[in-house]
Amino acid sequence: MIVRLLLPRVPTLNLNQCVTRTAKVYFSSSHAHAGVDKKTHLMINTLGPDRLGIVSDMTKLVTDVGGSVGESQATKLGSYFSLTMQVSVPSKAAADDLKQSLADESKIGMMSMHSVETDDPKAVQVVVSPSVGGYSGRFVLSGADQPGHVHKVTSLLVKHGLSIDTMDTSEEEAPFGGTTLYHIDGIVTKPAPLAKGFDPDAVREDLEALADSLNCDMSLEDNVGRKERLSSGIWENCA
Repeated sequence: MIVRLLLPRVPTLNLNQCVTRTAKVYFSSSHAHAGVDKKTHLMINTLGPDRLGIVSDMTKLVTDVGGSVGESQATKLGSYFSLTMQVSVPSKAAADDLKQSLADESKIGMMSMHSVETDDPKAVQVVVSPSVGGYSGRFVLSGADQPGHVHKVTSLLVKHGLSIDTMDTSEEEAPFGGTTLYHIDGIVTKPAPLAKGFDPDAVREDLEALADSLNCDMSLEDNVGRKERLSSGIWENCA
């Protein structure tokens, strides 16, 4: 008995009818090493004339290469806008393409852009919690505007080994008298282990002495970090 197998007929492939389409896909090498972060991390800063859609345009460049934005800060000063972002992308190739996109965008968008590769921000942790031996505090200055406020305050903080975590400055016209008032509001930190000679009260005394010489009010509140400052609504105390 002869058995015949009937196979489906395969149509002839006409190469002239083929359309080739290419897409760029970025793969993270972390898939090959489970549990190991092989992403490329960048710090990106953008500065230029303020306009509608800057943040949207910048973050699109990141998502187009498969990246994501971590912490970021955006500030408008006068007619200029500044954006700083911590960015993670899947690979070195994606980072190179993102850098090229930033360069292209800066040429046509009147924006100054700068990027640097960094270590994983999650792997670099500075302990500043008082509960484990570090220090964090909020310092505030308010008084008549005069040259040198920021330099004198920050120099005093450096003298005590304190680093500035975040700081905002602003000025406004006084309700009466036409005097310009100046405000500084910031967070300082000192990582553990603290030196035996470190004393927040000594810092306060020096700040109060400086305030007297500048004819302004200054304060240092212990155990206040960036998150506490944002969540407690104490921004309202600084114009």
